[in-house]
Amino acid sequence: MEFRSTCVMKEQVFRTIDGHPLKETALRLMLKDFGTNELTQEWPDLSQEITISSEQLCDYLQEAEARQAAYVRRVGSINNVRPGALKRRRTETPPDNTSSEDVSKYEAVERDSKRGRIDDNDYSPSSSLTHSDS
Repeated sequence: MEFRSTCVMKEQVFRTIDGHPLKETALRLMLKDFGTNELTQEWPDLSQEITISSEQLCDYLQEAEARQAAYVRRVGSINNVRPGALKRRRTETPPDNTSSEDVSKYEAVERDSKRGRIDDNDYSPSSSLTHSDS
């Protein structure tokens, strides 16, 4: 048995370019179209119509577009690891072997570089830091 769908209507616009729903447009589906002939014969009340308004269609589409945009933004940050894949252990960080002498030397170099900037006649701080353009 093969099921085939037939397109009765090619396209129908249900929202404006700005995303506003068109009032006169709705999606109409017959409940019997969702089953086989055998199944629909057993249920005589399947001649009901399912109607989805253009407002509902716009809401569904807007939600789907928002989800799609969120998915696209998130794709770059997801780390997809196959189930069962093993990760390599991170190597240990070596212990800090900085001596108090090294710290003193580093602090002295920083102090000297700050003094050098203060004593330097050619040095002037950025205008955006000292003057307000407002």
